[in-house]
Amino acid sequence: MIEEIKKRGEAELGDRTVLDAFIPACQAYSKKVQAGSSGLDALRAAVDAAEQGALQTREMLPKTGRASWIGKRVVGEVDGGAWLCYKVYQVLYETLSNENSEVF
Repeated sequence: MIEEIKKRGEAELGDRTVLDAFIPACQAYSKKVQAGSSGLDALRAAVDAAEQGALQTREMLPKTGRASWIGKRVVGEVDGGAWLCYKVYQVLYETLSNENSEVF
């Protein structure tokens, strides 16, 4: 999926896109699972990595997408796609970690 996003968006990690949250989240999840952690613990690591990646976009200049039209004016603001990625992971984790959840 990451490669598809890169190709379609002509973007890479560090370009101030959703990839800046998604790639670290996927890597953190995989690392935890490979180390024998539970899926929920791995998901928690993904949440943290996605948040950190999203927050790092504040200091990045956009290289692609709509934000690239605005240029330096977006510095200081978190990329919307990266923040959405973090929030999806966060809500998923909160839902699955809630003992009263009726998701499954």
